[in-house]
Amino acid sequence: MPPLAASRWSDRLALLAFAGCLLALAWPILGWWLYEWTRHDSPSAYAPVVPVLSGLLLYQRRAALSAALVRPEPRALLGVAFALTVLLIATRRELLAAGSLALLTLVGFSLLFLLGAKKLRTLAVPLGLLLTLVPLPGPLLSDLTLGAQKLSTTLAAQCFGLLGLQPIQNGNTIQLGRYALEVEAPCSGFKLLLTLLVLGSAFTGLTDLPRPRKWLLLAGTLPLALLVNALRIVLVGLAGEAGGFSAAHRLHDASGYFSLGVCLVILFSVSKGLGCKTLCGHPLF
Repeated sequence: MPPLAASRWSDRLALLAFAGCLLALAWPILGWWLYEWTRHDSPSAYAPVVPVLSGLLLYQRRAALSAALVRPEPRALLGVAFALTVLLIATRRELLAAGSLALLTLVGFSLLFLLGAKKLRTLAVPLGLLLTLVPLPGPLLSDLTLGAQKLSTTLAAQCFGLLGLQPIQNGNTIQLGRYALEVEAPCSGFKLLLTLLVLGSAFTGLTDLPRPRKWLLLAGTLPLALLVNALRIVLVGLAGEAGGFSAAHRLHDASGYFSLGVCLVILFSVSKGLGCKTLCGHPLF
């Protein structure tokens, strides 16, 4: 075997060995990620589609990726060493959130060392989307859910008022004429908001819109998710007022995916109105 070919094989084996050791070290953290993705009412239930969307973003940038030269950055080894140290400490002390951050930092510096800054910049959007695979820490998740819960309840109460009803809001409860609507955490809209932000980010990245219009489209996902969720709560409340708890419960269970579908259709329509012609390079508009 020629010396150059032997060197390439040794580099590949070293890279595989490093990846295997990293996988073994990060296994408890990855197990936590999987648990958070699959538990009941998880706000990270969108996780299985993220690698697919990241792959589409990578495919869209294939020409720029091929054109960018590989120029390894040896100074990135300092970041690799630091992140690896933090990961070891976090894994030993079962600090899952800190370990997740260290793992992502380690992967980033490793790619910078292997590929160089220019090559890594072409991967910024696909890799950035993969960051959404990391579950939010419990305290932060609770605070964000509570905030979305209060805002959704207030918006829904205002919508009831616009319909001519006389809602009485007490915390996260809206009292209608005969039905008391309790806006619990699953109805907070945070799950819809987080899912729409992830899917909207990928969708925006796959369009051919100019950058300012992409930011405008992405910024619209926040009010859109809140408004659609408030309307969903209103429909559940109206069903409860007309048919009681069983009718409200049936509509609540069926309305989650419908709300997400409505949001995606609106995003698609708005992007077309902003002048988008292609999605992932294909004329789908």
